[in-house]
Amino acid sequence: MSHTFARERRMSRRRFVWSTASGLGAVAVMSGPAAKMATDGLTGCDYLKDLADNWNIVRPLLASRYHRLKNCFFHYVRNNWSGLSDQQQQGIKALSWAAPRAAMNKAAWDRRAGRTALFWATDNGSGEDFLFYHRWMIAMVNEALAKGGKGPLEPWSDKDVIPPPKGGCPDEQVPDFTPRFANASDPSKPIDIPWLQLRVKEMKAPGFYWSKLNWWGQDFRDRSYLKSLTLGDLGSKLEMGVHNQMHVRWSAYPSNGHQLIRDEPDFRAKWDHPGYDTLFDEYSSHVGPIFYRLHKWIDNRIEDWAEAHGKDVSRVSTPHGFDWFQRGRWVDVATPWTGAWGFDHASPDEEKKRVAIMLQVKDTMFPPETALLRVSPAVREQRIISLRDMIM
Repeated sequence: MSHTFARERRMSRRRFVWSTASGLGAVAVMSGPAAKMATDGLTGCDYLKDLADNWNIVRPLLASRYHRLKNCFFHYVRNNWSGLSDQQQQGIKALSWAAPRAAMNKAAWDRRAGRTALFWATDNGSGEDFLFYHRWMIAMVNEALAKGGKGPLEPWSDKDVIPPPKGGCPDEQVPDFTPRFANASDPSKPIDIPWLQLRVKEMKAPGFYWSKLNWWGQDFRDRSYLKSLTLGDLGSKLEMGVHNQMHVRWSAYPSNGHQLIRDEPDFRAKWDHPGYDTLFDEYSSHVGPIFYRLHKWIDNRIEDWAEAHGKDVSRVSTPHGFDWFQRGRWVDVATPWTGAWGFDHASPDEEKKRVAIMLQVKDTMFPPETALLRVSPAVREQRIISLRDMIM
């Protein structure tokens, strides 16, 4: 065997291993979107670092109480709608916050008092709400970044690849983080949930990437698989699977130095600090730049899905600066749900009114007389289901 042939074989093996580890399709991406030139000439990790260094262009907007509550209750209401009491549902409907499509369904057989068996709702179009809402968030942040002379947002490592262990950009390394929750009723006794802490530790381990995330990264590029899914199927499977797991894997302590994070019923103003930005909490996950790398990756899977379906799906324009898809065989929803008010730009006075309404939604979901009880493991089944509960 000649030295040249042996070297070529070694290089072929290396390319194969790299493409498998990074997700098939990554090689092609490097010569496409990854090669684009930003207005300041930066690409790849340098481009993403520049966005992160200039994140104060958008951080005040995203960290506002209005946007925190809107993001939080978009998820809380969808996740919990099927498990809420009739009285709670009616109260939330009166506030115009009812979810037309629950993200999780209740098992019809479950009539146990004080308990609810919920499962992913993959067949009701709720996944379309998830995808549409986050495509809008990307458009909103891109608009704000452009006003500051930056952007647009790009996915993981600017290569559209979920970062493998010791891969990706320097700020995409998996951070050390153990979730402990502030106890509003007794600050001296933080809330620990042992099973959750163990699960987070496992999800941050290198083996979790190789056994789960890497294969998800390939599955959601598989055109034959994508062609079998409706848009709602795609959104639900992305949301409850790889999306939630990426949130947890890259969760970190807040950049303001807090070692405890917010518990579900706790909406004190202390959590509105711009540096409260952990990915582990729906009240804060959208504040930092890593969220948008993750969600741009998710958003790109919509385009893979559309490519797989070809002429079987039709695009329609929206007033929000992005296109979407016409209702049909593969698209279930004519108008995706985005919360009570859609995506209009509200005035400061209007935002205050809406914050007051969302705090009423909070009181409906967390009745004051029972809210403090929800932190007890003894009544685990009564908790509001949030990201921490959906990491399977």
